[in-house]
Amino acid sequence: IEEKIEKNKTEGYRLFTVLNTPLKAEESVDNIEKNIIKVHYVTKETIDPENPDAEVEKKTGYQIEYYYDNKKDNRKTEVIETKIGETITRQTLREKIENNKEEGYKFVKVLNEPLEISTNVDNNIVKIHYVKNEVNIVDPEDPDAVDKTKEIKTAYTIEYYYDNQKDNRLTDLEIVKLGTTITKETINEKISQNTKEGYKFVEVQNIPLETNEDIDNNVLKIHYVSNNVNIIDPENPDKVDPDREIKTAYTIEYYYDNKKDNRRTEIEVVTIRTTITKEMINEKVVQNTKEGYKFIEALNVPLKTEEDIHNNVIKIHYKTETEEPVDPNEEEIGYIIEYYYNGTRNNTLTEIKEAKINSVITEETIQEQVEKNKTEDYISVTVLNTPLTISKEIERNVIKVYYVVTPKETDNKKYKIEYYYDNEKDDEKTEEIKDIKGNVITERTIEEKIKNNEEEGYKLSKIENTPLVIEENEENNTIKIYYIKRTDLSYRVEYYYEGEKEEDKTENIENQTYKAEISTYTDKVKEGYRLEKTENLPLTITTEEANNVIKVYYIKRNDLSYKVNYLEKGTNNKIKETKIVENQIFESTITTVGEIVEIEGYNYNSIDKESLTITVNDNEINIYYTKREDLSYTVNYLERDTDKV
Repeated sequence: IEEKIEKNKTEGYRLFTVLNTPLKAEESVDNIEKNIIKVHYVTKETIDPENPDAEVEKKTGYQIEYYYDNKKDNRKTEVIETKIGETITRQTLREKIENNKEEGYKFVKVLNEPLEISTNVDNNIVKIHYVKNEVNIVDPEDPDAVDKTKEIKTAYTIEYYYDNQKDNRLTDLEIVKLGTTITKETINEKISQNTKEGYKFVEVQNIPLETNEDIDNNVLKIHYVSNNVNIIDPENPDKVDPDREIKTAYTIEYYYDNKKDNRRTEIEVVTIRTTITKEMINEKVVQNTKEGYKFIEALNVPLKTEEDIHNNVIKIHYKTETEEPVDPNEEEIGYIIEYYYNGTRNNTLTEIKEAKINSVITEETIQEQVEKNKTEDYISVTVLNTPLTISKEIERNVIKVYYVVTPKETDNKKYKIEYYYDNEKDDEKTEEIKDIKGNVITERTIEEKIKNNEEEGYKLSKIENTPLVIEENEENNTIKIYYIKRTDLSYRVEYYYEGEKEEDKTENIENQTYKAEISTYTDKVKEGYRLEKTENLPLTITTEEANNVIKVYYIKRNDLSYKVNYLEKGTNNKIKETKIVENQIFESTITTVGEIVEIEGYNYNSIDKESLTITVNDNEINIYYTKREDLSYTVNYLERDTDKV
């Protein structure tokens, strides 16, 4: 109708917008009055000749379309002039909604509101939907005002985005039975029908959608991008040009008191393997903080965007702010549950639960969630970080649930166990074990290996990298088991004297290290004894403590001596050279009488002891003599020179 538009354009006016195009003409002659196209013109904006540099406010507006049982009444379509930047809400349209409610119909929903007015009048569209009174549909303003004895209906909205710009003209509404689950298969035909020339489908957000009473929140968003964007095809990830920069997308979902606001869900296109950090989404966190709410946590960040667009999901959580002070003992905070399948976190399932600070979350606490998220090909499940004591720092309150499911060929991986003894790796013991990516290897899994590789004299010191979640990169799949020598061993030292062990002298020395060499002992030599020999010295500590014995043998000294003094009684003058007798044995007994000798001019008188016991010092025998008194002398009278008597 371009020719007609031009033909009817009068001087001083410009085309404002065309309503009800494209128009599919009604077949029935009775409905011919509904086959209406409305062409709107506005006066041209003129420049003030006295102030030519002044900014000219361009006229714009928005269209209102009215739908009855999902059929647009073209007669009612209208355009309202307004300013750029104005926001059109349901409240703005309240009067229009009431005035256009036809007899026998009731209001259901306004699509595309709130609508922020742009310069593009063609895209400034709100759609007001009504249904017949007999349709037992949830009233968005009074959800309880419904006949619960009949089948209850609800509605969901489908929005279409092209390079992240919503085409308000295409937004549509579907009425379904309450609780109906909308899957991608449900809307595949709509996805195809609305694939514009030059665009390709990328993703559906908020799917699967279980329709509920909150009609405003039953929203699906279908995203397309230009064909020139080299983006991963979710249905065929290998169909991408490897010679160009590869793009992917990630979704941001917003939750308020753990309820997702589907209207706010958004998508961002980025280069593949871009890491999205909390700092990168801070602005969005602030922009989407509703009045009366406070930010709690962003789940799945940092997020490394991968080929699987469906799994590139960030969840931003808010919580109602309370004005009254909270008892510290009653204060609740969130804890996060993450779900992994063969090692890959399913970001769509990550969730946040609330619990009181210092309460304890056990595996039993989350058993329902664990069971709910088991897949049909589930093999095993391991829950890490339970029991979890809830702290004030939500990022520390994380439970991870690891499922092993039927593996693809690429999921078959290996992990290594390395054994260290006194920090030295025993390469001969290193073993490689086949397993599945994402399986969790705990100490309990390998407890038999830990026990079997505990060598004699060693004990387990520590285990590194358990629990081990088997990764794609097998270099990281290594458990290290460290053993150290036992230090709880003991040895004893036994002391023998002349071959007899003295029990009270035995020493027990504890806290000894396996294979330590003992080369010293406490010398317990008695007076008069000397070391004869030792046995088991040096001693190497073994685990057989009965054999950890050092024996020390002492015998009596045989290098002692005694002296015999020959003395004049009364004066103690030595009358004969002292006799020294060597090589005497300690504690041996000497019979002193045997040491009496005759000394010329003297008579034996007495001895100071009958016997002498050899000691280490002062071994003396004193024998006393007196001068003889039975002697005489002769006087000879001789002739000189002849000696004759």
